[in-house]
Amino acid sequence: MNHKIYKNTIMKGVQGMFCHKCGTQLPEDTAFCFKCGANVTSQEVNNHVEQIKAQQPVTVTAESVYEPNINNKTFNKKAIIIATVIGITVIVALVVVFIFLSDALRPRNQDHVHSDWQPQTTAPRVPQRVRDVQEGEFSDFSGITIGEAFRQFFNNTNWTTCATQRDVVIFSGDGLAYNDEPFRIHIHFGNFENIGHDVVFEIIAIYFDDVRQWDYMIDEVLYYVFDAIGHFPW
Repeated sequence: MNHKIYKNTIMKGVQGMFCHKCGTQLPEDTAFCFKCGANVTSQEVNNHVEQIKAQQPVTVTAESVYEPNINNKTFNKKAIIIATVIGITVIVALVVVFIFLSDALRPRNQDHVHSDWQPQTTAPRVPQRVRDVQEGEFSDFSGITIGEAFRQFFNNTNWTTCATQRDVVIFSGDGLAYNDEPFRIHIHFGNFENIGHDVVFEIIAIYFDDVRQWDYMIDEVLYYVFDAIGHFPW
């Protein structure tokens, strides 16, 4: 609800004079009422006229009106908007600070981080046929497994299965030389057969680098290897 406040009002009296008998408004300096003919020049008449003037309604004129522009809803809406903007600004600032601190505290070089914790790694699954060979023994060189003997003699050893024949196991290793020229040996195991609780197999091929050797070289290599590690049969 708007409240109007009036100020600087001017009280304007009634111009002219009135007949004390009939009350007719007359021009000033009139001697007789032109309506009833009464004499209006005496002091009594003048006093009566003053009384009549005092009883006349007074007109109040507002020269200026002040209407204050007060709107509580607008004020509250502005306050809410300002508070929301401030809140969003604070949240954004906190997020920026958190990101900055997280980046600053993150180790730049993981090699410099010392910890007793080590990630658990699962050893690669060894194919069953490879395990059969590694845990087996040659009939002429008992007392030590093939895997252990080859580990003691050869360097850079590798066990795998043939890509084209699942029941062929290939061993590769360094440590032998021919005419003082070192080469990498590849021994192929195959012809696997299960007899009761035992697995029987044999060497089916031997390679010096990529050159296949005669079968008699199988015995030559085995005798040399087991003699070198102290497991010669005699």
